[in-house]
Amino acid sequence: MKPCCAFVFSRSLPSPTHLFCALPRPLPFPRRHRILQLAHWRAHGTTPSTYESASTAGFKHGRTEVIRPVTVESVEMCKLFSDPSASHAARFAALGKATATHRKTTVDCMMGKGVDRHLYALHKWSERLAGTKPGLPASGAPPPSLFADPAYGLFKDIRLSTSTLASPALAGGGFGPVSRTSYGVGYGIEERGAHFHVMNYKTPGSTTDNAAFVGAVEQALRDFHATIAAAAPAKKEKAEKA
Repeated sequence: MKPCCAFVFSRSLPSPTHLFCALPRPLPFPRRHRILQLAHWRAHGTTPSTYESASTAGFKHGRTEVIRPVTVESVEMCKLFSDPSASHAARFAALGKATATHRKTTVDCMMGKGVDRHLYALHKWSERLAGTKPGLPASGAPPPSLFADPAYGLFKDIRLSTSTLASPALAGGGFGPVSRTSYGVGYGIEERGAHFHVMNYKTPGSTTDNAAFVGAVEQALRDFHATIAAAAPAKKEKAEKA
């Protein structure tokens, strides 16, 4: 098994700190995002509304779409990894399901089947038609009830904003938080291992906890490795018996 290192850099604006932890094997992209979901669950007790960028460059005027990593499968995975009585086999199975769902969502978004850009455009047009934006003509049409629904408010309230920083040309960097209540995380895989750059605001009104979140990322990395290392041999033995 080839050694791999995970570097966790944290910046609680404007005061930076740096952490490092080592792991004996790398993690593919979808599993790396499961780490962030589990870390937020442990630090704050929730899987938050999350932004993960997806490229739509396959289309002539394509730019990006939003991958929504929080799913039923992802929440179930967080619960199992936070349950001391859960077996490695159960955790590994839950991780696999959450990862498969994330992969499918990613492909759908890259193929233009995401929802965020469509909803954003519809929301802006509804504001225009209702005349709720200064300087725009009003038609008197009421805005759709969808955009006043509390669930849509939670949907827009991004608490975890993430993006892959995988270029070898990047010696560091980060992905900034979108609000006083969010974390910005840039992450990727390079020759020396995996890296996570965590940023948040350390100002009045912030609901983030940099130390708790970064510590949870580090622990999630270790827990994922323990589960994968323990579950993979059991899976291999079963195949050999068959």
